[in-house]
Amino acid sequence: MASEAKLLTLQFLKWIAERQRSYAELRAAWASTCPLNCAWEDAIADDLVVRGPDG
Repeated sequence: MASEAKLLTLQFLKWIAERQRSYAELRAAWASTCPLNCAWEDAIADDLVVRGPDG
């Protein structure tokens, strides 16, 4: 993972640590069509976050 991607992942983790968020809210806030900007996908793949019952 490039250093920029790591920084985005850290920013993402700080954002979700503030409070519980729905999957829809996550997708709206962190949507990206750029494969280099997929912090939430990287965090899920690296088991840094867990998706709840809403998705």
